[in-house]
Amino acid sequence: IKKEPWEEQVGKVIKQKEAIEIFLKGDAKKALTIWPRFPEAYIHLIFHVHHKDPYKQEDIWKEACKILPDNSRLKMYFSTWLWQMQRNEEAAKVLQEIIAYKPHAELYLWMGRSLAEIGQVEQAMNILYKASEINPIMWVECMRKICAMASSLPTWDERALAELQNASLGDLRAKIPSQP
Repeated sequence: IKKEPWEEQVGKVIKQKEAIEIFLKGDAKKALTIWPRFPEAYIHLIFHVHHKDPYKQEDIWKEACKILPDNSRLKMYFSTWLWQMQRNEEAAKVLQEIIAYKPHAELYLWMGRSLAEIGQVEQAMNILYKASEINPIMWVECMRKICAMASSLPTWDERALAELQNASLGDLRAKIPSQP
């Protein structure tokens, strides 16, 4: 057991309490100057104070992720923000990082949505199925999304027709001389 000076720990707790009180009064910036490792203050600044300025939001995200690189709550909000900014590949990567050490059915649900929006429908369906296995209460929602995604995939006859057309065009292209 490593002994730490208790006075230092009490000082940290007092600073945190002071920052929380200031945050509750509505001053997230001042709260961050007192306690820089305050994820709720960053989230409030991004989603409530600077909600119309994506460039300012991105600067705050960079600062927050530098100070709190492993905070799963902050990462979850970051993936939500990336999804809102239509940066779905990045959102899926962040969600994958969180899932690696804190698997959670809702994270799988969000990851499935992100993957579906970037065109990785089959992988998204597998992720959603995994979410329904983790939390059976979400089964109906996941299956509804899986069925919607499955109906958007081409059927076997549509794929066969496309392959036949590509093969036929490939034969014709080979017979047509490239120079007159």
